[in-house]
Amino acid sequence: MVAEHRLVDVLRNAGVPDLIEILADRLSPADLDAVLFETHRRRARRETPGDVFARYCNDPHVEPSATNATALALLDQLATQAAHSRFAPVAISPICPLGAISSLTTVDPGAAWGAAGRSEVVSDCRAVLALEAAARRHDAHQTEAACTVRLSTLHREMHLPFSAPLRSTGHSQVFALCTAGEASAEPLTFETTALVEQLSVHLGLLAAAPRAGLAIGLASVTLYHEAIRDLDETLRWDVVEPLTAAFPAVRILTEQERRVGRGFYAPVGFAITVEDRDEVEHRVALGGFTDWSQQLLDRPEELLLVSVMATEVLADVCAPGAGAST
Repeated sequence: MVAEHRLVDVLRNAGVPDLIEILADRLSPADLDAVLFETHRRRARRETPGDVFARYCNDPHVEPSATNATALALLDQLATQAAHSRFAPVAISPICPLGAISSLTTVDPGAAWGAAGRSEVVSDCRAVLALEAAARRHDAHQTEAACTVRLSTLHREMHLPFSAPLRSTGHSQVFALCTAGEASAEPLTFETTALVEQLSVHLGLLAAAPRAGLAIGLASVTLYHEAIRDLDETLRWDVVEPLTAAFPAVRILTEQERRVGRGFYAPVGFAITVEDRDEVEHRVALGGFTDWSQQLLDRPEELLLVSVMATEVLADVCAPGAGAST
């Protein structure tokens, strides 16, 4: 509401009441790019080193992270090692097409930082991995060599704090995984295999952390699923059982939900929590199946599992000398 009032004042003071309509609706993307780049060039030219320094000291979005950098670097290394045998690493661009996040996720478009008329700063790398996986699946179909695509990335996202799960500051480091393929002849085989693969990577990271000197308390996984016949039993046998055998110290539960994972995941989503030294739980990872590949490729048989671990949150929880809660 405050932002709307301010916008009204801005438009009135500028003397161009239809300025937003002109920029958003009347200009072509190329023309809007030209206007924004020239606006940026002129405003940047007026800035002095003193102006820049003052803003650097007062804008939390450009300040370095307060997270223990040593712990974060260790977690990044552990994440890379945990994923390397199955997931192809991708160094995604810091910008993505305009609307890439909001068109797929539930994040409001206003939560992303615009980079130009046709781009925005990446605020959720799950969607960008989905785009890359869709591009690879599309190319493979062109040559009739379609196969399952498995991608991983370490990325520092830029976002408004309220807009993204697991994030609490203006920019934060995350580790994300993506598995894209299509339904197999045997029902739920792709889904259960993909879940075990991705959860094994996340739990493998957590299992390796203590050996690197990071204190990880009790870890728990909750699998949220829709009320589909035999789905709960299938998850218990094909996901919970093998993961419990591989990670006996981890508590793994299944839970039926009308709104899977309290978000847009369906038919299965998951959350991972860890305890700190004071046995306070912190949610550090989220994942689940989405219809993003179906939307991007217009192929109903496409399946996609995405997940993200907030390594910055995890670093705050497990870094040597970390407090109970951050």
